[in-house]
Amino acid sequence: MKFFAFMPIQLSCIPRYLHRIIKGIIPMAALLVFLGLPMFTLSAQAAPAGYTAEGFVMRFNVSDLFASLDWYESNLGLIPDFVYGNYSELSFPTGLPVKIALNEGAPVGSNKATATIVVEDIDSALAVLESNGVYTTPICNAYGAGSPDVLALSFFTDPDLNSLALRQENYYGSAPYDCGSPIS
Repeated sequence: MKFFAFMPIQLSCIPRYLHRIIKGIIPMAALLVFLGLPMFTLSAQAAPAGYTAEGFVMRFNVSDLFASLDWYESNLGLIPDFVYGNYSELSFPTGLPVKIALNEGAPVGSNKATATIVVEDIDSALAVLESNGVYTTPICNAYGAGSPDVLALSFFTDPDLNSLALRQENYYGSAPYDCGSPIS
């Protein structure tokens, strides 16, 4: 008799109830192993800084909000989610958590677009950035300093001075500043 590193189990030797359990466990175990591999982990779950990203918003400063809304609808097929004061967000029809935000106001600095990362906890995410020596602006409210609702933003730049921001929906902390244009 030869020894094999792996001998198949003879299912006829196993009671019927164990046979069903084994047939159910093997695919589940394979699925868990498959989903646990780094190359199959969702990038939003694998944020290296210790926070979980929930979406992505690209914010542009515009001179005329309603003309810009019309342009983004007509040319890109984006759907306005809402208009709140001088601020609006548009979504892609696919429903992905990727949006374009438009902010009407006088451009300051470079007037570059701002890549905005939506996070669950802006305070924790800012603490990570600041502990790494990244300068961040104080948290501001995209809806305006006097608004009872708070869409919290904090701006920062990468080493090439590309504008980035962190954003938290329904922020309950203090955000006493209006959000102007990002750092230039």
